[in-house]
Amino acid sequence: GGRMMLQIAICDDERKIVDKLEKIIREYFKDGNVIALYNFFDAKTVLNCNIIFDIIFLDIELKNHNGIDIAKELQQKSINTKIVFVTNYVQYIRSAFQVHAFQYILKPVKVKEIKDVLNECVRYIQQRNNKKLLTIETNEGIVDFDLFDIYYWEFNNRRIYIHTNQGCYHKSGTLKIIYNDLKTYGFGMPHNAYIVNYYNIRNIKGYEITMKNGDIVPLAQKRAVKFKNSFYDFLHETFYYL
Repeated sequence: GGRMMLQIAICDDERKIVDKLEKIIREYFKDGNVIALYNFFDAKTVLNCNIIFDIIFLDIELKNHNGIDIAKELQQKSINTKIVFVTNYVQYIRSAFQVHAFQYILKPVKVKEIKDVLNECVRYIQQRNNKKLLTIETNEGIVDFDLFDIYYWEFNNRRIYIHTNQGCYHKSGTLKIIYNDLKTYGFGMPHNAYIVNYYNIRNIKGYEITMKNGDIVPLAQKRAVKFKNSFYDFLHETFYYL
């Protein structure tokens, strides 16, 4: 795609880490996309900032805060912010799986690792910017949705309900046909009455899937293993895990 304007934040309470990251990031972008780079030395200011960032380099061990909790709050503000954890400790990598973070960079930070992460982030943002629009004929009229706007589809009482960040729409039909059209776009069927958008899953515990809007979708026991496998495959393809 063409050039983009990227909003990037660094949040770490060690000034020398911030300076080093800033230098590498500026160097990486010097001939390419335009960036606005913001430095934060504590979590509160990042959370109170009303800029929606494309990429945030976030220290996991912030004074008085756990970076993973901060990441979850940032993700509630914007699902599309790519969070890169910067940490001294390998053991955090497990617990951070529940946040769609791209990557973990271990201190001391290495130039090549940061450049690899930035390559990945930029590729993701370019894909994200080539919006996939879905036009749906609903009982409320014909509506255009960005695929990211749809949380899940629900079949109930002989009607299909489409739960989106613009409200709930409904139409007639069956989920089977819709699922065939959607499965290549990151949608899965955890239950014969539901189709969920993998992008908008917050977590899966037992046989319950919590969506980013807080709704709970059931996971049928006999579908659980297959569904989870396809969800994790999707995460590995879409996000960048180490």
